[in-house]
Amino acid sequence: MKKRPIIITATNAITIPKKVRNLLDLQPGDCLDYEVMANGSIILVRKECCDSPSLRPTCKLPCQAQKRK
Repeated sequence: MKKRPIIITATNAITIPKKVRNLLDLQPGDCLDYEVMANGSIILVRKECCDSPSLRPTCKLPCQAQKRK
């Protein structure tokens, strides 16, 4: 897959390229987490749950707190 730059918008948002979204089966509402490595690279991983209350309503994955309700 050809590497292409990802641009940060004025609102500090990025777009994950469509080929990457398709390859990883990422859909709207999926939650991701990240880890910044010592060399400056960033690893994105799918999260089990959205911890942020502001994101939780759009997250497709159920949180433990939501399951108890």
